[in-house]
Amino acid sequence: MAGILGFLFLFIMAGSAAFAVIKYVGWKAGKKNKPKNFELPVAASVFLVGLLLFIFIPFGIKTVNTGEIAVVQIFGKSTRTETAGIHMTNIISTEYLIYDMKTQQIEADLDVYSKDAQSMTAKLTLQFRIQADKVIDINEQFGSLDVLSSRIKAIAEERTKAVLSADSAMDLILKRSTLSATVEQLIKPSVTQYHIDVTLVALTDITFSAAFEQTVEQKMIAEQEIAKAEYEKQQAVIKAEQDLEVAKLKAEQDIAKAKGEADAQIETAKGAARALKLKSVEAARMLGFSIIESVDADGETDYEIDMDGQDEEKIALISEYLKYIAYLETWDGKLPEVVAGDDLGLILPSYKQPGAQG
Repeated sequence: MAGILGFLFLFIMAGSAAFAVIKYVGWKAGKKNKPKNFELPVAASVFLVGLLLFIFIPFGIKTVNTGEIAVVQIFGKSTRTETAGIHMTNIISTEYLIYDMKTQQIEADLDVYSKDAQSMTAKLTLQFRIQADKVIDINEQFGSLDVLSSRIKAIAEERTKAVLSADSAMDLILKRSTLSATVEQLIKPSVTQYHIDVTLVALTDITFSAAFEQTVEQKMIAEQEIAKAEYEKQQAVIKAEQDLEVAKLKAEQDIAKAKGEADAQIETAKGAARALKLKSVEAARMLGFSIIESVDADGETDYEIDMDGQDEEKIALISEYLKYIAYLETWDGKLPEVVAGDDLGLILPSYKQPGAQG
């Protein structure tokens, strides 16, 4: 708009000047009548008015863009601020100083030594915005945003170097993920007096010397190998303990099995002995012997053959029958060969003595 108005006022000036010149030159050359008394003064007045308008109006229009703020100075003194829009001003007394309200970014490449004298390089990125209500103070203290940025950069570099030089290189590597937050906590209180809001502090690309990086890598490899060996040792111990437990369990099972088999054999033997005894008791009853019954400590009935008052023949016979019962399990399956008398009615099969031949 200022350009259009300037062009318009320039056209008016040029037209009035051309009119006055043509009138005057034509009169001097005798080709035209003498200009009227008011024509030249009017043309000069129009020219002067156009000149003044050309100077004051186009150059007196100030535009403040979105995201900017202007400090208005009248005869060098900051009086107020103006936000985005078009503003008319007096170019003789008034000056507009534009400040960018958008986020500003500062980047710095640092060369630092750690506490243990290891050299490193780091990149610092800091973003901030100026406070709109403090722009006049910023203007009076620094004069421009560039000067303010330079001051903030110097403070940020100083605080960052203080953080990086306070720890050894290995500690910095371990703390790498938290260094940005530590640097931010140190920078923010140091720059609040400059009327800015810090929005980001990032410490990146921390690089140590090649020799130190190689040392760290070798150390990490060694630690990994130690950790692997320790893990394998633990696994071996765990496996040995598991194998021992399995062996103990198997041994206990074998012992339990053997004991069970032994107990079974004992019970079988006891059962066989009792069965034989019952058979002998029945045989004695058949021969007329008296049977004495009693109950033992386990609550089982015990039997005893009373030999008193019996003749020798019956005693010999029951004794022989008992021998038969004792060796009954070894019977060879042959038919009976001996038949007793009619008064006894016993059939005795042939049998082998244990260990006998044929």
